[in-house]
Amino acid sequence: MFRSGVCAALVFAVLSSASPSRAAEVADPGDGTKAGEESSNKGLGLSFCWCPAGTFKMGSPPKEVNRDPRGSIVEEEQVDVTLTHGFWMAKHELTQAAWESVMHTTLDQQRAKALSADSNSVGPRFPIVCVSHDEAMEFCRKLTQQEHDAGRLSKNWEFRLPTEAQWEYACRAGTKTATHFGDSLSSEDANFNGAKPYNKGKAGPKVLEEREVGQYKPNAWGLYDMHGNVSEWCLDFQTKSLPGGTDPVVLMGGDNRIERGGDTYVAGRHCRSAARGYGKHDFGGAGLGFRPALVFVSK
Repeated sequence: MFRSGVCAALVFAVLSSASPSRAAEVADPGDGTKAGEESSNKGLGLSFCWCPAGTFKMGSPPKEVNRDPRGSIVEEEQVDVTLTHGFWMAKHELTQAAWESVMHTTLDQQRAKALSADSNSVGPRFPIVCVSHDEAMEFCRKLTQQEHDAGRLSKNWEFRLPTEAQWEYACRAGTKTATHFGDSLSSEDANFNGAKPYNKGKAGPKVLEEREVGQYKPNAWGLYDMHGNVSEWCLDFQTKSLPGGTDPVVLMGGDNRIERGGDTYVAGRHCRSAARGYGKHDFGGAGLGFRPALVFVSK
């Protein structure tokens, strides 16, 4: 199990169904026109990238190095997934500035609640950490309500934690390799324990603290830090096997929720696209953060 991550948020007022150059504020974000299309909220400096509907194989193939096999607590046996509607995924992990604007608590206050002093990465462009799944869900609820009440977001759309399937689909961005960079991972690619690279990746320093978002290359759909930096909460309850099928999501179970992506403290193997982690829903330890998705909920 790798360390957990928190749900990211952002006040979303400028979201267009066409090109990122449109500046008009609209209440209905609409669908994007192509994968990776970006739509920004200029007031907070936050952006989303369009992830179109599609199908993919979720999980890792049998020969992927260091995969969690059948029988593990969170196995990675591949399943076929169809996502019937596209969604907007936050370009970056949720920042401290965006978190404070909605939740009105600081990183120091989050660390105090989590009894954690691990993170010294304080600043508006650093990701918020020490956030529980419950708090990440509350962030998304508050942000949705705020934007609905202000008339800046259609009732047909809401901010949510991404499902586990949405997260992996967005991370892969069409790739089938162990990471969206390829079948290895070095600390030149992502922020993790660089002394333990993945599958012959180049070894590098142990940073052991979060970096400002967007310091590494994005994937093909414009999403940054999908590998490492902070582990990101997903909507789903923890399951042993991956949920497959059409628009899969697990909304019942025990105390644990799924985390994805790995963080600055873990080895590269835990940052693979298919790597799964989990944590208690009310626990907000070091290295735990999130990124929100903006999803269509009804016609």
